[in-house]
Amino acid sequence: ANLRISIMEIAGDAPAMTKDKFEYEFGGPVGALATMVFLPIVTMLLTYWASVGRVDLDSILPDDAACSADGGSVSIWSKFVNSHVLCPSCASDSDMLLSCASVILLWFLLQVLLERILPCALVQGAPLPDGSGTRLSYRINGHLAFWVTLLLLDVAWPRWIDIPMGKKEFKTVLVFGRAPFTWLYDNYSTLAFVTILWTILLSAYLYVKSFRKGLLLA
Repeated sequence: ANLRISIMEIAGDAPAMTKDKFEYEFGGPVGALATMVFLPIVTMLLTYWASVGRVDLDSILPDDAACSADGGSVSIWSKFVNSHVLCPSCASDSDMLLSCASVILLWFLLQVLLERILPCALVQGAPLPDGSGTRLSYRINGHLAFWVTLLLLDVAWPRWIDIPMGKKEFKTVLVFGRAPFTWLYDNYSTLAFVTILWTILLSAYLYVKSFRKGLLLA
């Protein structure tokens, strides 16, 4: 009996094992959802306002701002979609939209290639949450990739030019030089829009891929 009482006393004095509460950052799931929904919209608004040099509410709000709540919501959404804020070049120049999408995709693939081929420092990440103690290795060479990218844009941008060879005769040759940076400025809004689209597609792909069996996730 005394032994049983002693064991109960020891068990009662032992601290209860409780699981640590996980603390979310950036507002948790609600904050993450709000960021995904509103950040692209705010980005396109700021980009458009910067291009026109002022806060232009006329491109978003309907003319009859004092209308009813239901009618106002429909009118605001309709005018927002059909303006140059949400989807620049969508209605006016679809070819430019495809060109900007191709440029962003090629830019991303270039950065992936540089990350793979440039010298790097291999850095071990944090232990994986599965308790195995496994650490993923990361190639750290972003600073070098930045300078290589600047060099390529300054001297290695390809373009075709026609060289006169005689009367009404031209020879088309491939030359390399500086990238047309003014094109980036002229199409900044469209580039921002297609970047958001590529980001959404890449995020959806990575989310679906994360459920693959045996995949190591940090």
